[in-house]
Amino acid sequence: MRAHAVTELRFHGASERTGPLNWAQKAIWSVICWEGQDAYRRNLHSVWELPDGTAESAVLDAFGDLLAGYEALRTSYENTEAGVERVLQRVHGAGAVPVHRYEVSGPPDTWDIDGIVADILPQPFAFAALPVRIALVSVAGKPVRAVCVVAHVAVDGWSLRVIHDAFPDVLARGRDSDAYRSAVASEQPIDRAEYEGSAQGARMAERTLAHWRDAFRDVPRSMFAGDSELRPVPETSLIHSHRMARAVARICDDLQVTASNVILAAGAQVMACVLDEEEVALRSLIALRFKPKARYSVGAVNLNGLFRVRITAGEGFRDFLSRVASSAVTTALYSQCDPVLQEAELERIMRERGSLTKKYAFFNDKRYVSRPRESAVTCLDTDPRCAGGGTWFRDYTDVKPDMDSKYLLMVHDVAAAVELSLYLDRLHFPLGPVPLLTAMERLLEAAADDPGVPADAVARAALAEPVSGPAGG
Repeated sequence: MRAHAVTELRFHGASERTGPLNWAQKAIWSVICWEGQDAYRRNLHSVWELPDGTAESAVLDAFGDLLAGYEALRTSYENTEAGVERVLQRVHGAGAVPVHRYEVSGPPDTWDIDGIVADILPQPFAFAALPVRIALVSVAGKPVRAVCVVAHVAVDGWSLRVIHDAFPDVLARGRDSDAYRSAVASEQPIDRAEYEGSAQGARMAERTLAHWRDAFRDVPRSMFAGDSELRPVPETSLIHSHRMARAVARICDDLQVTASNVILAAGAQVMACVLDEEEVALRSLIALRFKPKARYSVGAVNLNGLFRVRITAGEGFRDFLSRVASSAVTTALYSQCDPVLQEAELERIMRERGSLTKKYAFFNDKRYVSRPRESAVTCLDTDPRCAGGGTWFRDYTDVKPDMDSKYLLMVHDVAAAVELSLYLDRLHFPLGPVPLLTAMERLLEAAADDPGVPADAVARAALAEPVSGPAGG
């Protein structure tokens, strides 16, 4: 049993200002508007276990300090019906956010924290309201857990991790904490918009737009074109694979590469085989955290990247992976541009090339923050979940069918098990997702045993093998 009441956390004395959306905010704004009434599904949340004896006032003060330090958490949006170019963000110096108070009893495993999150997470945020709500969970009036829900229009997943990591430090030391000082010193969303409006920002945008313009005149049409206006036939599967985790770990350790690039390489090879193409082009998200002031900023900071890599017959996986890593760097270098102009230019080029509709392919690593030595073999060897080294698949329903995409590979976890989901439009990929995910697993296992194996040949052989997708999860 739990009791529930709602109060407010009021704040005042913070800085105030108004400005246009920056490029990354425009990008997520378009997604939120496309989601429409389903936008609440993209709300983000974090949960903290509070130290014994923590006073309620200390928890609320810590949240107040986070609101003061991170302007994105006290920002509302105006002119929202006038189109993304005219939307204004207003940073509030004073205001209030709701605090949901839950009183629970009994041992911790009966508190149903997941149920409490489920109560407050799906509630939509109005653009005119502040994008934060808080929950305090108490036992006999003493706080034991804190929850924060943030609208995705205000922050991305990496920013949520910054908030999550900052809260314990701010709770312990307030505005004397390193986390608070870092928040105040970091680049805020309007700071970013001001840079983008400068002459230097304009030059960066033009270089990026020229790069994308040249790329889309050159890449295979199968990477972006839709030759039918039929509605998509979506299918999404998730693979949970200890075998792939072991393979990724060995490749990372042997070749000193990131797990993200290893998975990207396998996905690109398998996709090229299915489409019988000699080049792969995948859209991706790039976090603009290259400079120290942006490293711990909070807001929407992701922009569009375009990853391209050619497929060379007989090339060893090691050499292919090296080119993937190099291409990933180029992807990051050419990501800073107004997405509205970017999309308009791409649509113009696609029409020139005879495409009826947009049908992009995407790659997205959703883990938000790279973990040092995230896939160490020693960890995998001792993890009891790895017993038997199994693999299972299940339908994955947390992807809304998108008229603009035909392929979306998402990385959810790389630890004791690799978890990937693959959304496909079966009008373009009749095989469905399970054979492709299975082929990726088999390619990575072969590459872990011998990094010099011909990647294309192994991928084709894996796709030719019969597949049975075991149920699980």
